[in-house]
Amino acid sequence: MSTSAWLSLFSICVLGTLSPGPSLVAVVNSTVQGSRLHGITTAICHACGIGLYAFLVALGMAVVIAKAPWLLKGVTYAGG
Repeated sequence: MSTSAWLSLFSICVLGTLSPGPSLVAVVNSTVQGSRLHGITTAICHACGIGLYAFLVALGMAVVIAKAPWLLKGVTYAGG
């Protein structure tokens, strides 16, 4: 993948993690019930988990598309 494609994927992941949701509740809950250190640890572990998840999804999609190029059209149409 080109650098611009990786930057695009990275920015989408960053925007997804910045949006509030259940993960924000988990971090706030950990901070309130524990301490600031617990909240920071929860946030860092969550970020690592999301990063790993996004990497594995991108890797899996790349493998599937490389093995079945016709599937790229299907994914493109389904995404549209």
